Amino acid sequence: MQTAVRTHTISHDAALAHVLRMAIDDAVPPDWEMASALLDLPVGESRGAFPARDALITHAASGLDAARDMALALAIARGERALTTESFRWREMVSAHARLSRTTGIHQLTAVEEEVITERGLSRFSKGQL
Repeated sequence: MQTAVRTHTISHDAALAHVLRMAIDDAVPPDWEMASALLDLPVGESRGAFPARDALITHAASGLDAARDMALALAIARGERALTTESFRWREMVSAHARLSRTTGIHQLTAVEEEVITERGLSRFSKGQL
């Protein structure tokens, strides 16, 4: 494995597809459901225990652009969930999610979300840094 990684035996596209696909397994059911909704994927067609996960896997398998969209949707879903989770380990994720939301304009943070960011000790980051 070390040799394969160091010598680029695995192509750029194959490596990227693998890393993006792994995002599905790092997520949890609420993230799968939100990401599937963000991508407007048909979820009810799977017989598996986690139809939203199955829909994301199918979507990601259709190409690198789809896999990238899936990984971004999962990251956004996790960021949204982090805003409502009382856990210190989410601190960096909330910061990254707030930065993405503010810089891209994809999500206007509400006053309540801004308050959560401040309460979680993220106020040390100015809006320009987040």
